[in-house]
Amino acid sequence: MKKIFLGAFTLVSALSVAAPVQYAGNGHYYDFIDGYTDAVSAIAAADASSYLSLDGHLATVTDSGENDFLQATFGSQGKDGWIGYVQSNNNDEPSGNWAWVTGEVSGYTNWSGGEPNNANGEDHAHMYSNGTWNDLNAYNTYTVNGYYVEYEAVPEPATMAALGLGLAAIGRKRRK
Repeated sequence: MKKIFLGAFTLVSALSVAAPVQYAGNGHYYDFIDGYTDAVSAIAAADASSYLSLDGHLATVTDSGENDFLQATFGSQGKDGWIGYVQSNNNDEPSGNWAWVTGEVSGYTNWSGGEPNNANGEDHAHMYSNGTWNDLNAYNTYTVNGYYVEYEAVPEPATMAALGLGLAAIGRKRRK
């Protein structure tokens, strides 16, 4: 009887794990992974993850709609998490050289008042549960209680090369 109860409990526990949630604004899926960890470990874990054959990475928040979605979906549960915004070369603020881990370009930020401030070498961003951002040292493991993962299709290099050649051919044909 104990084995049956334990097996049923394990099955119910496994089924109750929430699946990533899709954001209609870009079609990507997002998840929040609980657990105090540093930014470097969060980046590696997110990069190694996948969902529905989509590659994972720390979330890249490129507009207010995406930020609001993450805050409403996960932040409303009191979740502070690492996002994929990283400062290179430990630059001073406000110029900062901040960039998304995927190389995406975006002019959108949602820094909390007085942030980023680069105090004590803070070079990785995290999102507070209210949706604003803060910079922290990459190895901070006591403040941020998880990380946001974004799952999206990443074109293979050959696909990107074919796309580039096709666009170049179209552009050349139009000039003639």
